[in-house]
Amino acid sequence: MKLFLGLAFSCALLWAAPDTGLDDLTINQVQVIGSHNSYKQAIAPALFRLIMAKDSVHAPAIEYSHVPLSEQLDLGLRNLEIDVYADEKGGKYAHPKGLNWAKPQDPYDTGGVMNQPGFKVFHIQDIDFRSSQLTFSGCLRELKAWSDKHPNHYPIYITMNAKDEAFKLSPENLPEKFTSAVFDRLDKEILDYLGRENLITPDDVRGDYPTLEKAVLAGHWPTMRAARGKFMFVLDEHGEKRQAYIAGHPSLKGRVFFADAPVGTPEAAFLIMNDAKKDSALIRSLVQKGYMIRTRADADTKEARANDRSSFEAACASGAQVITTDYYYKSTFFPSDYKISFENGTYIRRDTVFPDKLVTYVDPFIGAAGLGHIFIGPSCPFGMVKPGPDNSMHSNSGYSVDPRMPVYGFSQTHVSGTGGGAKYGNITIMPFGGDFDSVHQTSLRDQETAALGYYGVRLTKWNIKTELTASRRVAFYRFVFGQKGRKGIKIDPGEYLGETPDPDGRENQQFVGCETQWVSPTEIRGYSRIRGGWNNGAAYTVYFSAVFNRPAAQRATFRDGKLQPGLQQFDAGDKNGAIAFFDGGDTILVKFGISYISALKARENIDEETPRWSFEEILHQTQDKWEALLSKIAIDGTSDQKVMFYTGLYHTMLQPVDRTGENPLWQSPLPYYDDFYAIWDTFRSSNPLITLITPSREIDIVNALLNIYHRAGYMPDARSGNDNGRTQGGSNAEVLIADAYVKGLQGIDYEEGFRAMLKDANVPPGGNEEKEGRGGLTDYNTLGYVSNRFVRSGNRTVEYAYDDYCIAEVARGLGHTDAYERFLHQSDNWQNLWRPYTDHGSTGFILPRDPSGRWVDSIGCDVLNPRAPSIAYTPLTRDYPNCVCWWCGFMYEGSSWEYSLYAPHDVASLIRKTGGAEAFQQRLDTFFGNHYFNVTNEPSFLTPVLYHWIGRPDLSSKLVRDIIHRSYGTSMAGLPGNDDSGAMSSWLDFHMMGLYPNAGQSYYLITSPFFASTVVHLEDGKTFRIVANHLSDKNIYIQSARLNGVPFGQSWIEHADIVKGGVLELEMGEAPAGWGGGAPPSKS
Repeated sequence: MKLFLGLAFSCALLWAAPDTGLDDLTINQVQVIGSHNSYKQAIAPALFRLIMAKDSVHAPAIEYSHVPLSEQLDLGLRNLEIDVYADEKGGKYAHPKGLNWAKPQDPYDTGGVMNQPGFKVFHIQDIDFRSSQLTFSGCLRELKAWSDKHPNHYPIYITMNAKDEAFKLSPENLPEKFTSAVFDRLDKEILDYLGRENLITPDDVRGDYPTLEKAVLAGHWPTMRAARGKFMFVLDEHGEKRQAYIAGHPSLKGRVFFADAPVGTPEAAFLIMNDAKKDSALIRSLVQKGYMIRTRADADTKEARANDRSSFEAACASGAQVITTDYYYKSTFFPSDYKISFENGTYIRRDTVFPDKLVTYVDPFIGAAGLGHIFIGPSCPFGMVKPGPDNSMHSNSGYSVDPRMPVYGFSQTHVSGTGGGAKYGNITIMPFGGDFDSVHQTSLRDQETAALGYYGVRLTKWNIKTELTASRRVAFYRFVFGQKGRKGIKIDPGEYLGETPDPDGRENQQFVGCETQWVSPTEIRGYSRIRGGWNNGAAYTVYFSAVFNRPAAQRATFRDGKLQPGLQQFDAGDKNGAIAFFDGGDTILVKFGISYISALKARENIDEETPRWSFEEILHQTQDKWEALLSKIAIDGTSDQKVMFYTGLYHTMLQPVDRTGENPLWQSPLPYYDDFYAIWDTFRSSNPLITLITPSREIDIVNALLNIYHRAGYMPDARSGNDNGRTQGGSNAEVLIADAYVKGLQGIDYEEGFRAMLKDANVPPGGNEEKEGRGGLTDYNTLGYVSNRFVRSGNRTVEYAYDDYCIAEVARGLGHTDAYERFLHQSDNWQNLWRPYTDHGSTGFILPRDPSGRWVDSIGCDVLNPRAPSIAYTPLTRDYPNCVCWWCGFMYEGSSWEYSLYAPHDVASLIRKTGGAEAFQQRLDTFFGNHYFNVTNEPSFLTPVLYHWIGRPDLSSKLVRDIIHRSYGTSMAGLPGNDDSGAMSSWLDFHMMGLYPNAGQSYYLITSPFFASTVVHLEDGKTFRIVANHLSDKNIYIQSARLNGVPFGQSWIEHADIVKGGVLELEMGEAPAGWGGGAPPSKS
């Protein structure tokens, strides 16, 4: 279905997302370059000459210098190393002896900070004492100021040495020892200057795991996204000092630093291994297990003097996540070309030890602008809960890219890519700062990011960082409050999308009731009951349980926008909700479970799916589920092509929604799916793509349709909110059953399916023709067409004809001969509306007829519409906007030029009726050349490849590539129309692979692929490969083909040949070569 607005308002240019190339990786999957002794300034030349004269062997090791810390960070370095000396009283290191050993020297410590108490920063007592920041507090201030200016930076690692060894030239000035108490002061200073919320600590990584090491081995590092704006400290010490730091803090509980603890101990997480050449294999093994490791590219200036990059190359290959160097710039002290960086001068990259994750190629923002209507929040494959931001009450997805539209909440249920009226948007949660002043809390937003399984945004009004992830039935929120003071969270079951005061508002939702109850200081339960929406469905109820990670300091409820006494608000037909207030702590976590059965079931869903308070764990589990599906198809393409392709796969598997175990209408062991929105959109390419990737899922979907038929009386053409509706044209669930049958899907009761098909074909739905079944069925079964006394009679006739062909296929396979012959004959009924009408050089169009068989030149539109109670009808007439709605005309969302090319089972007859192959090619050329083709909608999905039936697959391939290059992309407006539950996206993905299904039939048309190699990993373990030799931007035409080494001359391939496994090898060239001249299957 589509929603045409004439002009689609998009503010994509006003919105800018930060670089997110590494966001979905955990921090241990990213490799960074940083500096060693990052504070160090050059020794005064006169003093260095003296040192060199005394010890020419060791002195060269300290002949280097660094720019200030902030400049290193500006350059892109993401590790700094700082040496600290304890100086509790101050003045201990204020007068280095080296100042008096040689002259001249620049002034030292002109501000007198070395006389103040606190930790000092320098390299070697008395000889190498110059630092860009002389005190640790100065370092922290500089780091905090830089971070505040760059709040979205990737994490910065600070490795530190706690120095207390005696210096032989100064035996009388022994450094202070680092005891547990001294380390306590060091931790406190970091917390005071940087803030706990800006740190990644062992507590964060350990989470609910019994030890830090177990968490690390389970991969419980935060994502790069979650680590943005944060620092992570690592203590590079062993022996007594390390033990002093750990003492009293098992598994580093309550500590700031990670410690270089041995593997096998509870504290093991971040290891220091400085010789990558010697330990490369061991480092690689430890990295693969989950540990983080710091190593060095160079030491003591030796590699730089020798221009030897071998240690750096070994460090890179080892996978050590932090590599330090003294040479991000070339040396200014001696001639050398030695300079360290990754490719293209960068200092951060994906760690090559870890395989490429396909989830990183999914961009949920593609299709969020324009008419795509994509849901941008997190979801599991076919997930029931779909939490996301709502800033557009009447948007189908709840979201607008316009940054001027404030967020009013984050609701738990959404659909994706749909047109028509809005549905769901149930039960919002909204954080806010300060006291409760209004139910309608809203905020503008920035720092908005989205990735597969994740959404994050900053609510600017209160500086609240809001993050979302989700399991199948539970949304998981993390709110980080950036302002001090009272923290509030509102839960509002009275919010929903498409609200209207009109109780009969067509396609809008209406409020029925809600209830809210505090059941403990950490849990709120309730429900939201809404009716209507696009399918005009009956009332549905979404129950919820919201659980906080700590008790609310104050609990409240509200009704009609006002705070109320008591902890429960009953359903009295008006809106109510709850408020939680919290003191202390900047971070609040919320698990938000939903159910269609009960609030208790919602809580059980939380306990089952999210037993621990780990945001990252749920995110990783969701991404792993997606990774398993995305990896079913491996492609060899450019980065942009991968983004388009894998985002398309992602869109395809957002709907329908798996509500197995959550059916409030009847109990059944069979799978239950909802939100078929709508099969009219998805049968053509979405369902066939699911069949190819995960046939077991498609079996569940078909069984769910049969279960609905068994209980509700009809299979739906669309269904949402546990209620059938709407039917836009044909009874297209029949195509899904036929598609499953001819492709050999097992585990489906096809006799039951045949009975469901017969119900559609034989029994009129009465007054429910927009809800289910076939409208105008009496006309169709007696006249052989749907007459003009019924709306949408044109597309209904051609779609019923194809549905009948699908029934015939199943009937033949099951041995129902009479039914086979009847429905095969009825599949010609589209020809009964074929009028020899000539338009723009082509003759023959599907046009209206009255019940007596007379052609009519105008159609009734809407008698209540004073503009046009009837309209003249020609092949180019588009009912809307002449008619008030798409439902009221002759063709649904299309013209006769489009629908007159729809006979997917009998293209050969279509060609003959058009006047033969030459006339048919001319007709197609006119159709596309005059822009009658509508790329934004489904009726013309098959039309670009109709050239196959006249032996010209080269023309199909060229046309498909032109359409994709012109209409698809990686921007927020990268889909040409409503995605319609993955329909637009699956059309793209099939054609990028070089295949396109004729849904309901057993073959795929072969077109020019976009990838040199495509590997389909079939569910039974076999693989099918498509290889395009010599493919390029010019070489887009198939010259010849081989299937499993045997010459293959036909332009289509059977599903059975694919699922056997094998290789389809295509030779590509710059010009058509006559390959594929035979016509694909056709009824006649």
